Amino acid sequence: MDVAFETDRVSVVFGGRRALDAVSLRIGADEAVAVVGRSGAGKTTLLRLASASVLPTEGGVEVFGEPLAEISMRQLQTLRRRLATVPQDGALVGELRVLENLLAAHPHRQRWWHLLRDSLWPPPSEVLRAHGLLESLGVGDTLYLPTGSLSGGEAQRVAVARALFRRPGLLLADEPVASVDPTRAEEVLALMLDSQRRRGGATVVSLHQPEFASAFFDRVVGLRDGRVVFDTSPTELGAEDWAALYRGSQAGGEAS
Repeated sequence: MDVAFETDRVSVVFGGRRALDAVSLRIGADEAVAVVGRSGAGKTTLLRLASASVLPTEGGVEVFGEPLAEISMRQLQTLRRRLATVPQDGALVGELRVLENLLAAHPHRQRWWHLLRDSLWPPPSEVLRAHGLLESLGVGDTLYLPTGSLSGGEAQRVAVARALFRRPGLLLADEPVASVDPTRAEEVLALMLDSQRRRGGATVVSLHQPEFASAFFDRVVGLRDGRVVFDTSPTELGAEDWAALYRGSQAGGEAS
């Protein structure tokens, strides 16, 4: 099996607290995996390992078969072009229009002069593709709006469109449907996963909603206090598994 993302007994410590504790996972190149758990379980930290935004305190991380601890900065930059992320805050540039946010996400057009050129003479084919993605997510009318004027739900969907615009080999989405209603959330997840499956890309999504994890994903990883509680097909999970995952309290720390 080709592997998109792998952790080998990875622990991450922040200020004396273990955000992740000896986590070993292997995610195939075309898998769709949901990572679930309470706030503070370690979900965000796990996703950030793939882009080397967070470094392991112990253990190893590989992305597309490349050990992140052994590659150069130039190699890491090349590898990151094959990734796309949807962070919790969207990380959109509010001063730019929505179209410019999508065009700037292209892995080979991220220099300042590319942004200037695309703001003045955007490639028509790319404009059509950007509009098609936005339209499929229900925000086609935002194409030329200032990104800072969007509502929270609109911005979240634009962030998903921007990630898909990159055509990534590995898509990492952190709570991508937290700000939209359930019906729209189902549409966003369906589009995201269908797009990745058609292209043969992997998807890892952190969620708080067990019903979405069960309905849309091939595999569900449950995290609690930085440890893997289960890693299985959603069809193998019962009510007691979900109850055990969310039962009790957790120490504060990481956002999710």
